[in-house]
Amino acid sequence: MIILAAAVIALALISLLSYGFVLSKILCVFLGMIMLLAAVTMPRDRRTGIFNPWVIFTLSFVQYYVLGPFETVYLYDAMHYATVIYGHLRPIPADDLILSRAIVVSLVGLFFSWAGYQIYLIGTRRRAPETDSQWVIDRLRLRRVVLVCLGVGLFSYALFFAKVGLVTYITTPRGMRHFLYAKAEAFGFFSDFVASAFVLASVYLLEKYTDKERRAFILILAMLIPYAYFQMAIFSGSRITIVRPFLILLFYYMLSHGRTRLTARLVMLGIVMLLFVVIGGVFRSYLGAPHADELAVRLLKQGWKHPKEWYGFVTQSMDYVQCYDILLLLTNRSYPLGYGSTYLKFIYQFIPRTIWHAKPQNVTIVMAQLFRPAQFAKGVTYSPALLGEMYYNFGMPGVVLGSFLVGIGLGWMYRLGRDRMDSAPVRFFYVTLLVCIIEQGRGAFYNISMTYIVFYIIPFLFVCRRQAGADSATERLGSVRVPGVTWEAH
Repeated sequence: MIILAAAVIALALISLLSYGFVLSKILCVFLGMIMLLAAVTMPRDRRTGIFNPWVIFTLSFVQYYVLGPFETVYLYDAMHYATVIYGHLRPIPADDLILSRAIVVSLVGLFFSWAGYQIYLIGTRRRAPETDSQWVIDRLRLRRVVLVCLGVGLFSYALFFAKVGLVTYITTPRGMRHFLYAKAEAFGFFSDFVASAFVLASVYLLEKYTDKERRAFILILAMLIPYAYFQMAIFSGSRITIVRPFLILLFYYMLSHGRTRLTARLVMLGIVMLLFVVIGGVFRSYLGAPHADELAVRLLKQGWKHPKEWYGFVTQSMDYVQCYDILLLLTNRSYPLGYGSTYLKFIYQFIPRTIWHAKPQNVTIVMAQLFRPAQFAKGVTYSPALLGEMYYNFGMPGVVLGSFLVGIGLGWMYRLGRDRMDSAPVRFFYVTLLVCIIEQGRGAFYNISMTYIVFYIIPFLFVCRRQAGADSATERLGSVRVPGVTWEAH
């Protein structure tokens, strides 16, 4: 984290040697300095290691709120074209304030997130006292929940194939299947229960074969291949449907074995994941085009001859430029504030629109209607990201309060991981929240939160049971124990 913060400061200082965006470059220096302050004051312990929630939050923050301004600082004419064409903004050197307003929002958000994190931990330096009970995983319940999730997910797939045709789906080229998904995407939401079944079944295998990890990995891979092939959302360009369960399982496995240090193998894995995201984004750019696969491969092979064009494809494939565009527009355009309407969606979401015709729209639809109506007409929506949604609802006061609450949440998570990581259920909730933080960097808050609540948190609640200390001592003789989990004797 210290190295990452120092790199941001160094890049910002070097950029001062070039022309234009003087104020924005100075603000980028301050952004790196806050990151450095947060890294130096971040509490550390061996149990959470690199899976400290502040580390994960900062990595997500850098992608969406640091790389965005740096692209414009170094390449004045390379700000994503959609901001210019659809947003009517052009952050050229003479318009330094356009970029600096968005950077100020990032500065305020990062500072108050750090402040909330530190303030929460001031009174929690000591470890939580031991209790007479603990959470354990019930093996029978786990099997039942996996079957129920798989059944709901497969039923959703059946409805999807009934809508578009199974033969049509199989015979349609992979690059064109996103059109089929668009025809029946209403069934796509509940089909994610297949991901729930995949993750929970994988947790079962990892715990059952702790002494035969290769067997567990082979079985998990055997489940992953059909899951990835028939995953409907990925054909609409959603790579997160594969990345999300993979990261949950990876984090769970590493924390189960105490492997929380940054190693060369972990760095290589991170590079592979980054390449997957970039390559997937490049192929997504050509979805629906004739000979899409050939065009994408040609770009990958010849892109090195045209660095600027290649750079544009890489940045757009990671989506941070599009998200930063919306933040630019939010901080530089007039619009009616949401006053919390996007957060109240947790309460009113399940009220049918036939009853409440004026029910607020999803924030991604609101952003598209406000700033990209031409693209919205084509069915494309845009996310305001975490800070952008705060700004849309309450302006800068919303960023201050919202970021402070985010910091408190990160502090609570750190304490949970520090004190309760030996509990398998707590460990699963912890890693699920970590992966959720990665997605929350780009928003929308309700969409992402509801995905994790419905498909991971709620199903896993049915797997766990609280076991009293006395019962634990009695039943230990009749149960099989493996590191970090108690399998109930049935």
